[in-house]
Amino acid sequence: MKTNKKTHWLRNTLLILIGCAIIGLILSAVLFMRDHNRTSVSATLSFTFDGAQNGVAPNGYAFDANEILSEEILTEALENAGLSGRYTVEDIVPDLAVQGIYPNDLVAQMTRHNSLTEMSSMQTLSLSEYHPTVYRVVLYKDFDPSISKSEMTNLLQNILVSYQNWFEQTYAMKTIEGIQVEELGDYDYFQQLEILQFKLQQSAGYADEMAAKGPSFLLNGKGFSDLSLQFNNLLSSDLSRLNATMTMNALSLDLDRLRGQYKQEIKELENRLAIKTNLMNNLDNLISNYGKNGVIYLSTSDSFNKVDVESSGVYDMLVDIRNQVSNDIAVLNTQIANYTNKLEELNKGEEKETEPETEENETSAEEKQTVTVAEADETDQEEYEVLLSEATMGQKKEILDAGISRLVGKSNVVIDSLAEMVEAFNATEINDLTVTTSSVKYKAPSIFSGTFIVLALKTAGPICALGLMAALVLIIISRKKENRYYDGRTRTQ
Repeated sequence: MKTNKKTHWLRNTLLILIGCAIIGLILSAVLFMRDHNRTSVSATLSFTFDGAQNGVAPNGYAFDANEILSEEILTEALENAGLSGRYTVEDIVPDLAVQGIYPNDLVAQMTRHNSLTEMSSMQTLSLSEYHPTVYRVVLYKDFDPSISKSEMTNLLQNILVSYQNWFEQTYAMKTIEGIQVEELGDYDYFQQLEILQFKLQQSAGYADEMAAKGPSFLLNGKGFSDLSLQFNNLLSSDLSRLNATMTMNALSLDLDRLRGQYKQEIKELENRLAIKTNLMNNLDNLISNYGKNGVIYLSTSDSFNKVDVESSGVYDMLVDIRNQVSNDIAVLNTQIANYTNKLEELNKGEEKETEPETEENETSAEEKQTVTVAEADETDQEEYEVLLSEATMGQKKEILDAGISRLVGKSNVVIDSLAEMVEAFNATEINDLTVTTSSVKYKAPSIFSGTFIVLALKTAGPICALGLMAALVLIIISRKKENRYYDGRTRTQ
């Protein structure tokens, strides 16, 4: 009898477990078909260059992985995949998703450095403070259920490649173009030198910026700071010499235009100086009437109230503004003096030009100049000045033209070196190791897949556990009833 009871309990337990397993499998299938009914291909996109953790590209600008959805990238990808005739960008965009992958302990990572004094009972955490460096790119099959597995895989692979190429072109550091001598010929000498000055200053500033980004970067034994020094040397030596040559010898393609240019600059600077001077006087009056520690007391019926009339912070701010205006006035005075000196030198040079020269002296100067004009810019300062003093006006212009051409050549050599160095720097920042993609994986809904097995275990497992618990409870209840039955019979006997 007891053996039959045990067999009965075992049978009931198995039946309960089998029923729970069937229910769990049915529920798993329903959940699986609801959440995993889309065929897709996916891959990961990773950024490992310096600054990616802050959402900043190598060129210093913020980047967004969702830019992979741009028309330019998808159009190129469709063409490379050979699908541009079948699908459009509008077909692909709704079924292409980019999802940032966040670590499970994100909150702990972002709050672990908070000190005890910064902790509060309520602390808000914004996801905008965290920039993922790994993204999951998914392309769903919804845009065309008939597309093959190989075509989908190839399309996503081309999208990733197109994005990598676009990222390299968009977020790499740009280079500075060289100077074209032919373009300078349309301008007067002073304009040519101003263009050269701007170009050299721009190049030197860019080299300094790159030196800050890559202080230890070297190419052929040189760094960005070395190129910055070369640009500054060209500014302080070659360009300064050419400016002096032009100004002291009144060299211009149109002297009246150059004189008018200087007068206009002086007039504009004087107007700015008058405005700054008026502002300076107003600030002096305001500061003199603005006591730094002024305090008054207001009397009421039963007490005196202390009131601060002026704020020391405001006073200090006014003094700082006054000092800045004073500095601006000094700079304007210096610029006015420079243009005034240039104008005086221009007038002196024009007077020298109008002085008559004897035919003998002119012939002697021309003979001497024909030999040395090509090398004029290569001599030392003393020989250079002697050479200019003995040259005619036409020869001085030739010397200036030759000097400008030579400076353009020197500048372009350094600019080309800067461009080469920038390209090498970009290659270290953006490459196949810093912007990487994984292999493309194809995923289709199937109850024989590992995903369904995991889901079934997670769903049916707890149900079977509950069924086993219920079976044990039933066994315990049944045993108690049997014990009562046998106890009752024993008493009656």
